[in-house]
Amino acid sequence: MEKINIVMIALNGEYLERATQNLNFDKVNLTAIITDSDEKTFKVGDEEIPINSFSNASKLVKDYKEFIWLIVGYEKCLSEVLKMKKFLMTLGLPERNIVNFELSEQINSAWLANLRCIEENGADFFATGNEYVQSGLDLNLIPCAKEDKAIAKGGINLADAYQDLRQSYLTAKHVFEHVAPNTIKFVLIGLAPDSFRYDNAKDFPHCTKNFQYVTALNSEPNFHDNLLKDLVSENFAAISEQADLNFDAIKESFQNNFSLKAVVNWDRDKKSLPVDSVENNVQILKDYIKLCRDNGAEPVGIVFPLSPPVRACW
Repeated sequence: MEKINIVMIALNGEYLERATQNLNFDKVNLTAIITDSDEKTFKVGDEEIPINSFSNASKLVKDYKEFIWLIVGYEKCLSEVLKMKKFLMTLGLPERNIVNFELSEQINSAWLANLRCIEENGADFFATGNEYVQSGLDLNLIPCAKEDKAIAKGGINLADAYQDLRQSYLTAKHVFEHVAPNTIKFVLIGLAPDSFRYDNAKDFPHCTKNFQYVTALNSEPNFHDNLLKDLVSENFAAISEQADLNFDAIKESFQNNFSLKAVVNWDRDKKSLPVDSVENNVQILKDYIKLCRDNGAEPVGIVFPLSPPVRACW
């Protein structure tokens, strides 16, 4: 099988080694690297890969226009990933050849462990939604669904950052297919001001998140996911972490408190959200509600109390 020729752009050179560890070198040929570095080459196995400065991007695009270009960001610069994509396109690189390869920041191993936990042990209820539900919902404040608390299982939080309604629905569908019938009493469906306009697949800085659902739920991959399947090392799929049913570790990082800045400083610009997603997301929510009721669970929509100025932005 002919290898896929790739060029990697690391927006921060410190994350370059981690990104190359995620590559499947049985299927890819890393031809060049673009990053800020004083080094001239980067060693991968026995090979020395040439390192180029960002000022050399134009020449590389001209020479390697048919190659697949991987952009590696990190949590604090994911907005720069989209800017880099647009920059490469202005240089003449086809959009289909540009891949967001930031997997380590996007794939939530605790979420995967939580999913395995509910598959194996069931639950009284579970929650889906985006980062507001993941960080803001405290399962300890919800009474157990069963009267006999000695045998009650409690709930599991299956929300995650940038989880859209389609991903929430697919998560719920997977859960109902793997637990005993009519054992889930209710489902908390997290909704945010942008839920009906947001489509993770169209959010390039965070679209890699969908790879998590493709691998865990065996859901239908999109074009970007199919590229990642060919690029990612098999060892990456074996990522494992202990379940954190209430995402206490994430809550601890906020010290169980949300600042006004964290609530107001939305990083999803409403102008960049596709309006044509609204009708589709409304139908997905209807399907989600029906899914719950068909499986004997009460669907409960939850919206966190965002301030009127924030709601007005959407």
